[in-house]
Amino acid sequence: MTAGGLVARRQVLRRLREYVMVVLLIALPVAGASGAAVLVASAMPTTRQEITSTLGQTAARVHWTGYETRQSVRGLNQWSGDEVTYREPADVVPGVERTLTLRTLWTRVGTSPAGVVIGPVTDPAFEGRYVLEQGRAAERGDEVLVTPALARDDGLGTGSTMTLHRVPGADGPRDLEVTVVGIMSEVGGGTDDRQVFARDDLAAGLPDPSSTASASSTSSEQYLVGDAVDWDEVRELGRAGFVVWSGAVVADPPPEGTPGLESEAGYGSTGTYAALGVVFAVFAGAEVALLAGAAFGVGARRQRRTLAVLAAVGADQRTLTRIVTRQGVWVGVVAAVTGLAVGVDLGIGVVALARRAGVDVGPFAFWGVHVPGVVVAGIGLFAVAVSWIAAVVPARRAARVDVMDSLRGGTASGSVDAGSDRAGGRGRRSTVLARVLVVGGVLACFGAGWTSYATSVPVGSRWWWAAFVGLAVSAVAALVGVLLLVPLLVRRLGRASTLAPVPLRLALRDASHGVARTAPAVAAVTTAAFVAVFGVSMSTAAARQSEDSFYRPYPAGTVAISYDQASDLRVPGGSPEAASLDSAAVAAVARDLPVGDRAVWQTPVPSGYDSNGAPVAVDAVTPWAVLTVPDRCDSSTGRLEGLSSREAQRITDADPACDYPLGSFTSQDNIIVTDEDGLGVTLGAAPSTAARAAFESGGVIAFDPSLVVDGEATIGLATPAEVADGFDASATPSTSVSLPAVVQRPTTLSTGAVLMSPGTAERLGFELTQRAVVMATDRQPTEDEAAGLRAAVTTATDGRATVETSPVDRGLDLALVLALLATTLVCAAAAAVALGLARAEGLSDQVTMQAVGGTDAQRRAMSFWQGVVVVGTGAVLGTILGLVPTGAMVWASDLPFAPPWWVLAVVAVGLPLVVAAGSALTSRRPTSLVRRPVLD
Repeated sequence: MTAGGLVARRQVLRRLREYVMVVLLIALPVAGASGAAVLVASAMPTTRQEITSTLGQTAARVHWTGYETRQSVRGLNQWSGDEVTYREPADVVPGVERTLTLRTLWTRVGTSPAGVVIGPVTDPAFEGRYVLEQGRAAERGDEVLVTPALARDDGLGTGSTMTLHRVPGADGPRDLEVTVVGIMSEVGGGTDDRQVFARDDLAAGLPDPSSTASASSTSSEQYLVGDAVDWDEVRELGRAGFVVWSGAVVADPPPEGTPGLESEAGYGSTGTYAALGVVFAVFAGAEVALLAGAAFGVGARRQRRTLAVLAAVGADQRTLTRIVTRQGVWVGVVAAVTGLAVGVDLGIGVVALARRAGVDVGPFAFWGVHVPGVVVAGIGLFAVAVSWIAAVVPARRAARVDVMDSLRGGTASGSVDAGSDRAGGRGRRSTVLARVLVVGGVLACFGAGWTSYATSVPVGSRWWWAAFVGLAVSAVAALVGVLLLVPLLVRRLGRASTLAPVPLRLALRDASHGVARTAPAVAAVTTAAFVAVFGVSMSTAAARQSEDSFYRPYPAGTVAISYDQASDLRVPGGSPEAASLDSAAVAAVARDLPVGDRAVWQTPVPSGYDSNGAPVAVDAVTPWAVLTVPDRCDSSTGRLEGLSSREAQRITDADPACDYPLGSFTSQDNIIVTDEDGLGVTLGAAPSTAARAAFESGGVIAFDPSLVVDGEATIGLATPAEVADGFDASATPSTSVSLPAVVQRPTTLSTGAVLMSPGTAERLGFELTQRAVVMATDRQPTEDEAAGLRAAVTTATDGRATVETSPVDRGLDLALVLALLATTLVCAAAAAVALGLARAEGLSDQVTMQAVGGTDAQRRAMSFWQGVVVVGTGAVLGTILGLVPTGAMVWASDLPFAPPWWVLAVVAVGLPLVVAAGSALTSRRPTSLVRRPVLD
């Protein structure tokens, strides 16, 4: 080790207590990042685990589609061609010794829904996919196995009995009483997986694997036992109409560009999360570097006498710079080791405890303890690099030490080693560069956003990554430009403080005089506010997009008792049976939730399927509200013809008539029948006078102008024969009736097209079926309450109905609160660094102020305004700058621009006041001017 390295290590060890804050600033994000890396890696299976949990010991899983198929490696992306005839997989490719078929039936088990997996799940070929935890395998048709979640939720154990409802059979659906003989889990199925495992005896009446018209409540998969299935054989199976999941192909996938291989780019969110992780890592690294740099500046100033002694005995500026920067490296090593030890150990502990307890942690279901060594090492090296970078600028300043002044105990930060003209030239060049970075970064940021917006590149593709990286780099460039302008801004604020009150004027001039310590703190707050504003704004944009696109079968803020519309379970609308079931179900809900106004919904559409999803013939007219401009939402015709997919999507997203179900040509159930008392709950607001008058006079309330022509809405009438032939709801109906109509859009509902009274429906001869009871409530049930309500309503209605909830607006978002807390901590740390150094360097000024009669109130006022100047300046700059990449990214991603303005107000105004108040309260009166020894 060189002499400089020895001195650096000695200084770090001697001043370790002084460097605790720097170590914590670096170690805390390192711990968080490394712990998160362990959690994420542990929640992702290894390739071997993925293959075993999907296939067990079989070679491949196939699902027949009926069409020639090309696919990606895992079948996430598929292309369908000509229709083909079914052949057994063993007749398509060689090496298949036997085929195991698993059919899944979705039905009601006890009082809640669950999946019933029918097939030889205890076959040795499924070892690794299914694990028998208790009991034995089923030996008779009335014996079943259940998952731990179902056993826990329904209080089941070995020897318990339960009922499987509406199980298909040769003579039609029937309820089966079965006995639980064991507990079996599906590897990777999650701790809330509710399944029943039964023998093939229950498969009578279920679709054959060769059927492509399987009922909606069933699915079928075949597993091939035998030799490995390579990519050429996957292609052969694809040409025969199968989608294939092959263990050999997943373990050794073919390269991109292989004939017949579809790309999986854009499937899954790994690429998006990785990109966001890179962006936030850059921002977090810049934040830590700025805060640590300011703290290193404090340490370097306290070492000026030592550096002066070294300079006096012959050390040049390069040696002095190297000593301070190597201190940064040593501090980074200590912080990285500490952070990695804490973060990795905590991550391992959380995974181990969660697996031992058999629970998931938030979105994470763990496969085992996976420590991503490369990622963890990269985090550690990144921390060391950030620490070194943070020490570079303070090191260069400390290397220009004024030897004589420092040995005499002066406080000069360094000597001027160049003429004033040269220094002025550097300052002007820096200002020009900063302005170029700001203007160019903002323009490039929006340019990258426009490039992504105007093209149809898939998410995860190379061009998408190029645009995304360009946007992030541009935003960082603009941020760097603003940070370079901070010293100039601070100096101009100081010069413009002539008319300010005395405490504010003193604070501004102190900041201007000590710009070397003020600028890094302001920059740190700017970066913190930038990251916080960008993060919460993107979060709210995604949340708003999710909320806007959320299919709401019932109005927001309501709880609905939803009746099964299957032909063999339907309840006649308005019948005594419906009234009795409504009363029982509402009473069951009211026991746990405060129920307000309610609306009873009925539907005039006859059911075309039974409780197992099998089609049944209808024997009544099927009515539907006709959309008068059917091509407005079709990207291949009309106004959208020739546009790119993203352009067409943007136009249709902006058109309420293209929302489901108005823009859906396959949905005919768009007429809601309710009485006058249910209008307010359904619409989310009181009906207008015109709407109420039309409703009461035999007309309808339409949800969109595209449903109304010349004051009338058209109700199409499809005969049973037309329904059997598969009529097109977007075509002109052969028979229809026109009714007076008034438009009033619901506030949150995204189902239905028109509201009609029961009297109007009866006058038109429609047969009504009970659809739902929609109840307004001031809160939504918790997960446990919802499970209890579903069971209670299912029991009260004998399986005819269940409970459905809807999302409600939350006044306070936990993610926003956490972002505010993190930003507050960063701002407080930055203020502590800047104000602590200001007090240390301005000790003589404070003593002088006290000697000439300055009061404690004036001193605290000055401390208050120092906090406002440092944190307020940075918060305002960061808030404004944070909206730039947000605007560009929501533009590029077709997300709504919906920043949480109250959060921005808190960041820009509230936080500076809070931190400034804390600064004033912690300000202490100086006792005397303490002289330090020449050598430290």
